Parts: sequence; structure tokens; C-alpha cells
Amino acid sequence: MNEAAVSGNGVPVVPRASRVVVITSDAPYLGGPLTWAALRASALEFEFVEIDTLAFADAPDIGAAVEDALTAVLRDADAAIAHSSAARPVIQAVSRVRPDMPVLLLSPMLLTRDAPHVRLVRAVLRHTFVARLLRNYARSKHRRLLTDRDYVTKQLNLLVRSDRITGALIDEAQARIRDPRTADAVERTVDVLTFSLTPVDTAANVRVRNRLALIGPGILERKTAKRMTCTVLPSATRSPMIETPDDVARALRSLLAS
Repeated sequence: MNEAAVSGNGVPVVPRASRVVVITSDAPYLGGPLTWAALRASALEFEFVEIDTLAFADAPDIGAAVEDALTAVLRDADAAIAHSSAARPVIQAVSRVRPDMPVLLLSPMLLTRDAPHVRLVRAVLRHTFVARLLRNYARSKHRRLLTDRDYVTKQLNLLVRSDRITGALIDEAQARIRDPRTADAVERTVDVLTFSLTPVDTAANVRVRNRLALIGPGILERKTAKRMTCTVLPSATRSPMIETPDDVARALRSLLAS
């Protein structure tokens, strides 16, 4: 108990646990409670508030909806953890709420400038023929995922180290795939891809300085390290919160203590 904290009537006040907002954008395979279970177990002193991007699958503007939801919940938070392409909306929301808030980025997919080739890809995605092809492919893949557990496992293997993929994690992934919101996301394939291919606001990226990026040693992660300062976790691949939760917990404690 913190004896220095005393209420107006002289009764000691027990300080609340630090509140940490966590979000991943790799739906539908990840994003449910089991995505963060290992980290919660490694950092019991924190209160984790989970945001599931699947909840915004039918929003008119997915990116804006995610960012607005983050902005609202971050007002009562002490830190934020963003996985993969959730890095951009988290950084932009933190810059709105409290730019000095500690931010932990896990295997971030974060474009820091709107390069010509990125603009070209976004333009191509909007072409009617290309959009139709992508949507048809996504529908076909979704149909297979609905009935093929082995295929779901293979998709998880792209994101999580194989020895950390449990039957329960596969079950949760399958449940999320069967969620009607995933079907909504499939129909919005171009919007979802555009969400990932939109660069972070430059001013927001500059303002949010109290942050740390944790990555694995893979090829994609090495490219990330060229754009930002990163700490490499040799035992991680693309989901450190599942693969190396103790390392993530230590990094979170360090950020909050700085």
C-alpha cells in the first residue's frame, strides 16, 4: 500500500494498477483473449485493456474507427502496446491524447513515409478489376478456413512460432474466422489492405518519442529495423506477446519506469 496516498478523510488509498491498452490488427487469426494471455500471466501487476480490430470490420472507415476507439480508451491508460499494423493508429491516437505515453511496438508494420511505390500500390488496389480479384481470392480463402483446421494452423504458423501454437489458440482462431464480422472484413479486403499500407502521420510519429520496438530476427523485421530503432528478440518471430511474453513484460516495465 502506498502510505503517501491518503484520501480527504485520512483513509489510505490503494493505487490502481497501471492500465495498458493492447491491440493487434492481424485478424482473424489473432486478436482474441488468448493472443494476450501469456503476456497477462507474465505481467500480473498490470491491468490490460484489449481492443479487437475485428469489432470495426463494418465501419465506413476502418482506420478512423480504430483510431477513434483508441483515443477514447487511452485517456484512462498509462501505456499502449501495438502489434503489427496496429502501430499506426496507436501512435496517432497517443499523439492526440498524451504524446509522452509509453508505447511498445511488437513486430510493427509501420510505413513512415508515403513513397511513390506505396501510393501506386494503393491506387492499383482501388482499380475495379484488381479489387474484384482480391475480394474473390479472400472469399475463397475464407471458405477454406471455415472447414480446414490444418489450413488455419498453417496461417497461424506465419505469425506465431510453431511451438507456441496451442490447440486452444487454433480453436480461438477458428471461432474468429466463423464470426460474421470476419465475413464483413473479407468483403472489405481492399479497405483492410489500404489500412496496412497507409503511412503514419509524420507529425504524430515525431511527437510520440517514449516508445520501444521489439522484433524477431527475420527478414521482414530486419527491414523494419532500418526505419526505426528496434530491440531484437532472438526467440521471437512475428508475435512476441505470445512467443516471448517475459521479454515483452520486462520491456513494458522499463518503459513505464523511464
